[in-house]
Amino acid sequence: MEQSIIWIVISVVIGVIFIIYPFLSKRKGPTMIEYIEGQEEKERIFMQLADLEYDYQMDKLTDHDYLLTKSELTGMAAKFVGSQQIDQNLIEKEVDREIEEIISRISLEGRRNAHDPS
Repeated sequence: MEQSIIWIVISVVIGVIFIIYPFLSKRKGPTMIEYIEGQEEKERIFMQLADLEYDYQMDKLTDHDYLLTKSELTGMAAKFVGSQQIDQNLIEKEVDREIEEIISRISLEGRRNAHDPS
């Protein structure tokens, strides 16, 4: 009889620990909502960089405005390409690579829409 009470107490203690532990442990990463918001912000910044690049290529911006805006947006994009201690040139190369990907994707979608008669 005593042994079964001990097993019941041990089971209850383990159950309580199992239930309470998630509330006591520290959060190790972003929540799903924070992750999605971060991805949306990343997409927005990289789209702005792609638009900036396009406008510059179309001679809609002066060199000064282009470089100033690109510098600001690159700084904002830096948090999405790794550690803040990475060399600025590496960040700019990564940002440029992602911009080219977005431009290619937009261009490809435009070609598909041009061939689609609907």
